Amino acid sequence: MASHSIRSRLTYANVVATLALVVAMGGTGAYAAQLGKNTVASKQVKNNSLTGKDIKDGKLTGADVAKDSLTGAQVKESTLGPVPNASKLGGQPAAVFNRNSKQVKGTFTEGNPLVAPVGPFGSVHLFCDDKNTVGNLTDDVMGLGYQINTGPSGVAMQRAAFSPTPLTPPTWVLYNSFTSGSGTSVDKNSHVFSEWYLSNATGSLAYLARMWGYNDSGAFGCNGIIEVTRMH
Repeated sequence: MASHSIRSRLTYANVVATLALVVAMGGTGAYAAQLGKNTVASKQVKNNSLTGKDIKDGKLTGADVAKDSLTGAQVKESTLGPVPNASKLGGQPAAVFNRNSKQVKGTFTEGNPLVAPVGPFGSVHLFCDDKNTVGNLTDDVMGLGYQINTGPSGVAMQRAAFSPTPLTPPTWVLYNSFTSGSGTSVDKNSHVFSEWYLSNATGSLAYLARMWGYNDSGAFGCNGIIEVTRMH
């Protein structure tokens, strides 16, 4: 009875559909069974058919990427580490690292010294003494002054040359290192020259200051130049 019921429902369309399904499944399985391990190559893959989910995470390397094919648009900046040596900036503005020399120059008189700041370490200055003879243009003398503080274990060193007249051989003096103080290093000479080296305890911040001064016989007062250069 059951057999008669099945045969009564069996049609040509049912038979064809069933055979097509069997052939399709059997053919796919047979083709897949013929594929050995590591046998699928580029020619078996349809172009532009693979997506990111088809590739296992972490398996692509730099060798898989064409040279110069990535741009900033493909890079997430927040994932990048610091640029080499950028840590030396320490968050300070670029102007702090400008190594160009800065000069102050001109005529200076008694009570109005020529002053130059030396970074965070204070200042150096040239001062003039008119020897209480305001009308005399040739007897003015000058000295080297400073107001320095390099911090704990910092360094402040100076060497200086001075001469009472243009024709007199200069006398050189090397001053010992100290960390802070103010005063006069060379006093009352016609011509003076000095170099200062100032740095913090580690040497990561250092300045060189050069000073030249002379009696300006053509005008009342003294004349000079102070040049300050950041070394590092």
